Amino acid sequence: MSRLKKKIKTCGKTQMEIAKQIGIDRKTVNRQCRDGIRTVRVARRYAEILKCTPQELLEY
Repeated sequence: MSRLKKKIKTCGKTQMEIAKQIGIDRKTVNRQCRDGIRTVRVARRYAEILKCTPQELLEY
């Protein structure tokens, strides 16, 4: 399970809610939950919504 997926689950939000808040398609969120986040730019977008640091979401 990716760090993003774990964080979304912990926050009690759905992928659809996250997608709407960021302004992207739910399928994109789903893919990133499955494959993980590998860029700081993308991690920052999610971190704002999930109230965490980008480092908590990055897959190394």
